[in-house]
Amino acid sequence: MTFRAPAVVTRALQGALLSLATMALTACSQAAAIAQFDTLPPRPPDPRGHVEMRYLGSGGWLFTRGSDAIATAPFVSNPTWFALLSTARPDTTLIDRHVPPMEHVEIVLVGHAHYDHAMDLPYIARTKAPKALFYGGQTVANVLAAAIPDARLRAVDGKDAAAVGDRPGRWFFNQARTIRFMPLRSTHAPHFARIKLVATGTVEEKQTTLPGAPLRWKEGETLAFIVDFLGPGGRVDFRIYYQDAASRPGTGIVPVLEGHDAARTDVAILCVAAFAQVDGNPEHILTNVQPRHVIGGHWEDFFFRGFEEPIRPVFGTSLESFHRRVRAASSGPIYLPRPGETIYLPTR
Repeated sequence: MTFRAPAVVTRALQGALLSLATMALTACSQAAAIAQFDTLPPRPPDPRGHVEMRYLGSGGWLFTRGSDAIATAPFVSNPTWFALLSTARPDTTLIDRHVPPMEHVEIVLVGHAHYDHAMDLPYIARTKAPKALFYGGQTVANVLAAAIPDARLRAVDGKDAAAVGDRPGRWFFNQARTIRFMPLRSTHAPHFARIKLVATGTVEEKQTTLPGAPLRWKEGETLAFIVDFLGPGGRVDFRIYYQDAASRPGTGIVPVLEGHDAARTDVAILCVAAFAQVDGNPEHILTNVQPRHVIGGHWEDFFFRGFEEPIRPVFGTSLESFHRRVRAASSGPIYLPRPGETIYLPTR
């Protein structure tokens, strides 16, 4: 007698096998795409002539040169899809594990106020970066006022502070004047299918409570940044272009700078997530910035809990396409660090 499984079992088994096959093919495709990126440079023998760029996850970075340090907003809590419309809090266990101590950091840059950039900051301000000031748009300052003292918040999106197109903005310095940055007025790409899935709009007044659901953290004003490590006489020893959201052509660009300010950009950190949701991106940034090196940031799936391998790219984003389009517009190395990895690049 021949045993024949019920049709419903057969369909379920076929579905499971198809899912496993799809996952295997996707994993192979992702591994092949990641392999296209350049190998990270080794740790230098003499750290005094190098800038260390440690990727903290999402849009978060820690940039250091000797005792000089500046950071961009880390995010590691990664609530799942199911938590986006419910109340979600920072995962303090993950923050304690993956965000390094930053007592020496005076400045943290916040590109916009979505939860995947701002939600972890109140806990980080208390426990990881207790001396830092947080610079961002007015919405960032107004939302974080519910949990961070006003004296530690700086809104830098005003017309005289942020660069707009080719017009330069204002330079902001650390206390020792060894680091400076300029905010650049930018825009935020749609998340998927040309639609923004997280709240847009601004917050005009200081808040007394933080948003509960992650999707209720409004975008606010979006900024990119130039970050300079300075040498004697204020010369630019190392320049970083940084964005935490892909931008429309003509926005988030480096303005026309003159004299010593017109230094070459050493590295451009570009947002990989949703990069193809904006026409002409990242080509318009690379044409404007012309960096020596390119780094893909904010590329990993921030709905995935933890930092376990294999780390997969954010939904709907092709690493292969990102690499191909960057390579068509830039001849320098292209790096894709995993959270926790450090890139070492020499100063001039």
